Amino acid sequence: MESLWNQTLAELRSSLPVQDFTAWIACLRTSPATGDALTVEAPTVFHRNWVRDHFLERIRSTATHVAGHPVAVSLAVG
Repeated sequence: MESLWNQTLAELRSSLPVQDFTAWIACLRTSPATGDALTVEAPTVFHRNWVRDHFLERIRSTATHVAGHPVAVSLAVG
């Protein structure tokens, strides 16, 4: 899943404004994979909630596009 996450990050980097990517997406990391699910960890609860409210659907659709099949994406605090 790390390769999927790295490819998803590259797509997001090219499609989001630099300020949004740098502030909210660049610091996200993945947890160990479980099946076809992608767990993305944010550094704080506030950060997780902001990403959930503003970017989660974009992350899901981008990961699905990169993988070529539906990918479940969940957020956690790491």
